[in-house]
Amino acid sequence: MTILEERKIFSETKLNKIKEEIKLDAIFPPDNNRRSNLCIYTTGSLARHEANKGSDLDIFVIGDDDEYCYGKLDEIQIFSTLIGINGSLGFPPFSNDGEFLKIFNYREVERIIGSPSDDHHNWFTARMLLILESKCIYNQDKYNEIIEKIIGVYLRDERHNDFKLYFLLNDILRFWRTLCLNYESSRMNQKKWEKKNISLKFSRRLTVFATIIYILTFNINSKDELVKMVKKTPWERLEDSVELFNGDVNIGNEYKKFTEEYMKFLRLKERYDLNHDDENLKDEIKQLGNSQVFKRLISNILLHDRIKEDLRFFLIS
Repeated sequence: MTILEERKIFSETKLNKIKEEIKLDAIFPPDNNRRSNLCIYTTGSLARHEANKGSDLDIFVIGDDDEYCYGKLDEIQIFSTLIGINGSLGFPPFSNDGEFLKIFNYREVERIIGSPSDDHHNWFTARMLLILESKCIYNQDKYNEIIEKIIGVYLRDERHNDFKLYFLLNDILRFWRTLCLNYESSRMNQKKWEKKNISLKFSRRLTVFATIIYILTFNINSKDELVKMVKKTPWERLEDSVELFNGDVNIGNEYKKFTEEYMKFLRLKERYDLNHDDENLKDEIKQLGNSQVFKRLISNILLHDRIKEDLRFFLIS
């Protein structure tokens, strides 16, 4: 069994435990619309099926009620419950002292998608991670509904004959640039920058570019295809895409090398999560981070003749 397979089993076990623990009966009565119109999802290593014993729990909450706007008291009650669950299951405390723990009222944030205020209160990040790497941990039906609504926004011009997913692709690329800028800020502040650096070059890059590769390789431009994509992990998107290039020796070789490097990355990240003061570990992280294998794999796929010319032009124009 590979480390990827081991991590998938570990992550799914953890996700099931989280789902069993989340009960909002004490906050909302069973027949209360506020409960049925609320969903909670996790992102990060758990959602990518790459979690280890030192991984944390990254969560986002979205409320979608026509008649009710979730307020501060709702946030206090819900996140008090989630903080308790986080602790009881042995996860590290929520990052940044809970700075990003808030309920996104979908009716309010839907209208600002693509606007200058899109990232107000972290909504751009929450939306991108919902699409790129998320797993529902509370209320699957509402989670699915919100995904379809967001996808609908990106498909608003699909009736045009020459429709392409440029709006979504632009947002994904903008998210990648945001991640890069955030890394520069953390590096200057010296806050676990080694982990952020290696994560940016491997798991973060995988999340973004495996999705772009999947969209371009399969020429995705419909709701059903996008919903299917969202349900896959970033690694599954890359794996499915590479299978379509099985006659290309260069892509096959680079994919094999990258798979070996990614497994090494997962081991290094676990060691760092459990003991980030190990100086030898920092040297290993730096050495792996200098590899160009993943960049070559991405470049070879995106510039391949299989990718439609107008989509290739979009990436560089």
